[in-house]
Amino acid sequence: MCGAIRFVAEGEPLRVGLCHCTICRRNTGTHFGVFAIFEPDQVHLEGQTAFFRSSEKGERYFCDQCGAPLFYAEPGERAVHVGAFDDPDQFRPTYELWATRRVGWLPIMAAVKRYPEDRPSSGRSPDSRPATE
Repeated sequence: MCGAIRFVAEGEPLRVGLCHCTICRRNTGTHFGVFAIFEPDQVHLEGQTAFFRSSEKGERYFCDQCGAPLFYAEPGERAVHVGAFDDPDQFRPTYELWATRRVGWLPIMAAVKRYPEDRPSSGRSPDSRPATE
């Protein structure tokens, strides 16, 4: 937001999704978060970041100057806020998390898997819990 942080995400993301959980709502200040998930070595940062631990396994990084959220990090992946990219239109979500907390007025997106809660696995592992269609 202030320009103190620049980043490059190289290559294709592992996946792109929406999250309707309470933490993402509070972190973004809106009804859901939109993330492009990359392997850690695909994301390169310039500038000073700060973070807070938001779960047992993950940390949320933000700009230490203006507070703009940047990404969520957990072992093996970086969930980068799609809105932080210069061209956010390059990413199209393929799934939604925590659909049970989805606001009722949000239109249903075609061709997007909906998980009632969290995905059953992370990274490239196949999902074992069925999604709602």
